[in-house]
Amino acid sequence: MNEVSCDFNNGDLCQWSSGSSDVIEWLLESDVHNTHGVGPLADHTTGDGYFISLTPTHDRNEGVAVIVTPELTATSAQDFCLRWWYHMDGSDVESLSVHLITLKEGKETVVWTKKGFQTSWWTEAFVGIHINEAFVLEFRGSQGKNLLSNLALDDIDMKPAVCPGEDCLYFMLSSSCGPFL
Repeated sequence: MNEVSCDFNNGDLCQWSSGSSDVIEWLLESDVHNTHGVGPLADHTTGDGYFISLTPTHDRNEGVAVIVTPELTATSAQDFCLRWWYHMDGSDVESLSVHLITLKEGKETVVWTKKGFQTSWWTEAFVGIHINEAFVLEFRGSQGKNLLSNLALDDIDMKPAVCPGEDCLYFMLSSSCGPFL
């Protein structure tokens, strides 16, 4: 499986790429200076590294930004735990969602979503994935026209493991939640 984990601290998107039809884009940031005071004060990992942010500007405001993993292939039916930290702050935050797209049939499944203001702090999220075919994951962020809104992501990590806790969402094949390895 290609590397999916990314803390953005190398100052790049790791092996992730921007979606081809982006009206707006996820941008690498290191502090709140470009986020109109509603973004994170620092990255989640170390406090002085990078994160990606979806922050409106006067010429780039409405739309959906997409960041996509490289192609991922499960060698057999496998459990994966996708974990990340997110920040959704401001008056015109619309949504943040994670989509799984199978490559053979192009089937798209929304595996996690949040809408509207959620927090002005970094918040952890995770989703369990049980799959046995090639796929990609997309993080999609959308916002309205108000400049006082911000979506941010940091510390995206995916491992062959079962996710912790009751927020686990499994689809495709049933499985149970358990410890993150």
